[in-house]
Amino acid sequence: AIGTNASSFKLEYVQDSPKEQVERIKPELEYYSAVTSPVIVPYEINQVANLSAKKALGIDMRNLTLTQITDEYTKVINKKTVNRVEASAKTKTEAIIDLSAFTIATSDYRTYLESFMAQLRAIDTAMAKKTEKAVKVTAYLVSLRLGDIFQQLDMVTSKWVPNKDLSYVDDVIGYYNGIPVVRSKFVSNNGSDLQGYAIHKTKGGQLAPLMRGIFLPLTNMDEVGSFDNPLLKSGGIFSYEGVSMLTQDLTIGFQVKTGTGTVLTQ
Repeated sequence: AIGTNASSFKLEYVQDSPKEQVERIKPELEYYSAVTSPVIVPYEINQVANLSAKKALGIDMRNLTLTQITDEYTKVINKKTVNRVEASAKTKTEAIIDLSAFTIATSDYRTYLESFMAQLRAIDTAMAKKTEKAVKVTAYLVSLRLGDIFQQLDMVTSKWVPNKDLSYVDDVIGYYNGIPVVRSKFVSNNGSDLQGYAIHKTKGGQLAPLMRGIFLPLTNMDEVGSFDNPLLKSGGIFSYEGVSMLTQDLTIGFQVKTGTGTVLTQ
């Protein structure tokens, strides 16, 4: 039929979209940016002293020197990593382990340590509040004095396994309930010398608070001589790398509060 001026039409349509936009999932591929910078550790040697040591004592001073400067390189990387962990914590006191009620005069020291272990659960709770998936602490980074408390846990529990092969002051001092405890002198006090950070890394390693980007791995530099003193040579090691923060949701800053007169209070 041919429409006329009196004809009318009624159209109906249904919008093909979720009722609420928040229900829609759109997968996208994104990349993290890693900022890298050169790390250089130089050294200077005296050829006469090195030859004397090799002839008299059988010591290869070049290898010994490279070992020593590698230790310095390790300290540089450790400090960078600790600084980024501290920056990844939104606050330094997201969880508090309160031991202020314990004193030498009124408390048993075993109870003091048992209370410390019991309150470590507060750290898992604080981390769970920041995420939707079930997470748990996979590593502790602690100050020197807080490391002392962890090391004393062998007095009251078999859950603490000390690391008997320590290589550095900044090292894994042991495992509490299977979780590594890393002690570092670079953990700043922030008003408390009993400062710690709890970290979660996903089971498959897909996500962690930090990532380490390496543009150029650790490389030995050639030794060069000096025109002013031909007995001297210089060399070193260098790399091009950096530590970048990925997320703040997987780091919890926590502090331990002690009471007046406790064993661990100065």
